[in-house]
Amino acid sequence: MLRYKNKDRQSGFNLMELMITVTVGGILLAVGLPALMGLINNGRITTQTNSLVLAMHLARNEAVNRGHNIRVLPISGTTDWANGWQVRLDVDNDGTTDADDIVLRNFDAVRKATLVGTETSVTYEPTGFVQTEIDLTLTATECTSDQQRLIEVKLSGLVSSERQSCP
Repeated sequence: MLRYKNKDRQSGFNLMELMITVTVGGILLAVGLPALMGLINNGRITTQTNSLVLAMHLARNEAVNRGHNIRVLPISGTTDWANGWQVRLDVDNDGTTDADDIVLRNFDAVRKATLVGTETSVTYEPTGFVQTEIDLTLTATECTSDQQRLIEVKLSGLVSSERQSCP
């Protein structure tokens, strides 16, 4: 038969140990949370930049493959690209949005950021070149440090993006 020694002894945490643990956890959370939020914002801005660069690459590739002008334009129809954008096949190569155009792909609106361009659209020609250069600036809503991106589309059709400091 087994006998237990010290039956009256209880195991577990006492109130003081629990309070110290909660206090240390709170301090670690208070120090780590701002860094975590910065990491999340950087990830969001990078993902949204990559989505826009993907749209430009898709448009260039389709223009060369199909032998038609392909346009990338904001859904809003203005220089505000934050509500999303489309890649469209310009069937009649007239450079305007009309009923004959075919939407190849829609892209979602940016979240917790602004996206402003210098032009209302980008038109890729069958050569892979664009008709006009465009700069797009993506800025996080609560921008800290370098949570702004400049996306440039050169006349050659090449797209580049770079980090910038917040305004």
